[in-house]
Amino acid sequence: MECCIVRHSNRCPGWEKSMRQIMLRSIYAIAALTLASDWAASSELGESLRAADMQCFTRTDWPNTVSKVSCFTSVEEPVIRQKAPAVLAAFQIFSQKRLSLAQQADVMNAKRIEQEAKYRSFYLQSLAVLQAHEPKLLDGNSTLSKEINAMKGQIAAACQQTSMVERVRCRDSIERPIWQRNVATTLKYYDEFQKRHLEFGRRFDASGTIEATRRAAEYFAAGLKQASAEWQENAQRDIQAAYAQDAAAKQQALQTFSEIIRSIADIALAVAEAKTGHPVH
Repeated sequence: MECCIVRHSNRCPGWEKSMRQIMLRSIYAIAALTLASDWAASSELGESLRAADMQCFTRTDWPNTVSKVSCFTSVEEPVIRQKAPAVLAAFQIFSQKRLSLAQQADVMNAKRIEQEAKYRSFYLQSLAVLQAHEPKLLDGNSTLSKEINAMKGQIAAACQQTSMVERVRCRDSIERPIWQRNVATTLKYYDEFQKRHLEFGRRFDASGTIEATRRAAEYFAAGLKQASAEWQENAQRDIQAAYAQDAAAKQQALQTFSEIIRSIADIALAVAEAKTGHPVH
């Protein structure tokens, strides 16, 4: 995750941008699944669950997969416990499987986690040097900052190469003209900053992190797909068992809880399909 050179918080914006990409891809996936499933917008169950899950979708500082799935479990279980207690046991089985998958994915992804920690340290040190030479980076009202921020969408769309080196070069092709146009007197410091990025990118690409990340993502997505299918089957079975003596009540319960059952499964799959790749600035 190569970080952008404009920074207005104490977190690495590259980490934030990468997580924002994950959040946006997740939200888009959920929206598509929502339309496909024809959810009722007014449903109290669905609205409660989506409102709870947004607390996790809007976070930008996930250190690993376990932290991410733990957030979803922490906000989903209270909704299930309060509004759909008949499927609580099935949900707890599902959430434990989801956690186990995340733990294994993080083991497989240890190299990426280590490299991202190194990158954040590298980035903060490099940025401090650049900011010392060009204080306009810290000025949100400067033309430099405004123009770079305005290009974030284009950069995100254009710079999705697998290699970190390629991403750094792609980013540079867009940002350097902005820098040259606005603060040409400090261009040499920007070039030094990008040179360090390329050096780090070469080490990152040679570390095997990209392949390890791909394998971990595929493992997590496949496992969560199976766990989500089992969750839906188990939840429906538990509802049928809870209302076995009343066919009408059973049918009503299945209809009432069907949205929350689908919601949990769809959200889980959306998170699984949102790849956490290498650093992107």
